[in-house]
Formats: sequence, structure tokens, C-alpha cells
Amino acid sequence: PTAPLRQPSNLGPGILGPAPGPLRDPSVLLQNLSHKHIRPSTPHSEKSEQQTKEPPTEVPTKTTKEATTQTQPTKEPQQTTQHTQQTSEPSGLEPETIPVEIGSDEDEEPPEPPKEPTEPSGPGDGDQPPDKPEEDEDEDGDEGEPEEPEDEEPPKDVKRCNIITLMKMNEEGDLVPMTEGDYEIVRDNEDAVKYTFTSTLEELHCDGEIVYKHISRNRRTSSLIYNRVRHHFLLKNDLGMYVCNYRKGVWSVFNHKFLNTIYIFTKDSEGNDMFLNSEHYTNDIGDKGSFKYIFKDGVKCTKIMYRNQLVWEKTDYTDNYPIYFYINLKYHFYILFSDHIYKYSKRGTEYHHFSGNLRRQKK
Repeated sequence: PTAPLRQPSNLGPGILGPAPGPLRDPSVLLQNLSHKHIRPSTPHSEKSEQQTKEPPTEVPTKTTKEATTQTQPTKEPQQTTQHTQQTSEPSGLEPETIPVEIGSDEDEEPPEPPKEPTEPSGPGDGDQPPDKPEEDEDEDGDEGEPEEPEDEEPPKDVKRCNIITLMKMNEEGDLVPMTEGDYEIVRDNEDAVKYTFTSTLEELHCDGEIVYKHISRNRRTSSLIYNRVRHHFLLKNDLGMYVCNYRKGVWSVFNHKFLNTIYIFTKDSEGNDMFLNSEHYTNDIGDKGSFKYIFKDGVKCTKIMYRNQLVWEKTDYTDNYPIYFYINLKYHFYILFSDHIYKYSKRGTEYHHFSGNLRRQKK
């Protein structure tokens, strides 16, 4: 006889199905796995929860720290500004308390000229000069030196000198007035009087009042001009000149140094730039405060630079070269040729040709 068939114990779809039995309920399976120390999903879930919880707590603290560190550097520019203000104070000509103009080059080393030529900033001397001169063309005064515009309101306390006294040091070390052998008057007219010196000018007096004192720091004065129109003194030295103005009841001395900031070039046979020095030109001062460079015969100037900035460069192939040029107290350049004058002034950071032509004055 055939044995009866055994009824299946699991009528569900699988081992984790809903049918009863010890291995059928998922909770029972998890309990059995826990007894065996098998927890596959719990560590990963805990770490992931920690990772998601950690950033919200740490980010605000980092942000606040960064904000505080960023506010600290704002104090540094203020300290730097105070430092530059201290270093930019005018260097006085102590101990006479004679003020020196702000921005003076008294203690600065001369800048090195650029090694490579730069592009010209204005027309060459071969450009055709315009027919009309500038409106500020000078009709009087130094030849070829255009009149600079006067102040809109001239100072009321202008000091007019009736008696000019030049003082020197004698052999005993005492200050005494100079005699005719110590100086020479090279020009004297209604506009100005000019002196040259063989002795050292120790003091300059105007109607008994001290205008200028020579000290060891100062440069030796080689010539002196008193402008009877503008009522100022110009004292030429080996680096530039001192300008003495009377303002608000006192005489003030301002230093203008040109020789260590102006570079002049010519071309060699191969077309390379070569420096010109004092062997190729002479210096002089004008009645209105200009500092002149007068070229000797045969010298061919091809480029003029102020510090590291190009002022003028010859761009044509003619034989028309500058005869001389000068820079005034406003640091404008005037370059004089045989038939015309070009003016260059600084606009922004570069020198540019001012406008047209300034015609030379007849002698």
C-alpha cells in the first residue's frame, strides 16, 4: 500500500513569507543574528547619522572664526596710512626752520634711468608747427621763456626789497657783507638783477631781514636772481635751486632738484641711446624760476626723460635738434629749436605735448 503524502509545513511564498514557523518571522531572524553578534546595518546607519549631524554644528563656528579673522586686517591699512603720513612730512632745513617743499628730493636717491627705450608721448621735432602761438606767449622777460599765468589773487603781503645784502664769512669766522670782489652783477634791469659768486654766500638779507642761511646740508650757491616783478629770490646750486618766497609775513625756502632726476640722451653710430652729461651742456636759471639745459655746439639731443618718464624723443631724420630746454617750477618742459618751441606737461602719469608752437622771442 502506498503511504500517505506528508503535508507541507510552509505554504507561503518563501523563507521570509507570512507562513508560521521559527524561520519565517523576520523579527525572529534578526534576534538570532543579534545573538551571533552580527549587526550589518547598525554601524553604517549610526555613522551616517553622525556625519549628517556634525556639519550643522561645526559650520557656524568656522564661519564666525573666519569673520573675526577677516576683520582684523582692516586695522593694517590704517596703520600704513599713518606711517606714510609720517614719512611724507617736509624735511626742514634745520636748524633755521626753513621749510622745504613737500615732495622735495632732498634725501632721496636719484632713480635709475630705464634701460629700455619707451614710446614717445608727443610729436617729434619734425612736426610742422602750427601758425598760431599759444595765448600765454611771453612778450617780455627771458628770451624763449613763455609767461606763466599769475595767481588769480596775488598775495597782498608781497615783500619788495629795496636793499639786498649779501653776507660772507671772513677769515676770523665772522659774518661780514660781501664786497665787489666776492660777486659780480651780470644783469640788472627793471625786471630782475642777477649775481654770480666767487665766495660762498652765507646769508641773504632783504632790508635787514634774513631770507636765507647757508648750512652744511645746503648746496653752495653759484648764482642768485631777484625778480623785481614777482618779488622772489632764486638761488642756483649744483643740483637745482632754492626758491625764496615771502608769504604770510615770513620768508620760506623751497628746494627744487633737477640734475639728478633729468636724463638726456643722444644716439651713437649704431643707433643706441647714450647718456649726455655736464660735458655736453651747461646749466642756468631763468628770472621766473626755470632751470635751463643749454647744449654745446655739435651736441645732438635725441631724448629727454624726467625720472623714468619719457618727455620727448626725436622721431624724424632731419638735422633739427634742440638748442636748449628748461623745466619750470610747475615741472612743465619747454624744448627750444631754431624756429619754434614745444611745451610738454604731465597729464595723469605721462608727459604729453601741450598744444601748438610757442614762437621764440626776438632779441
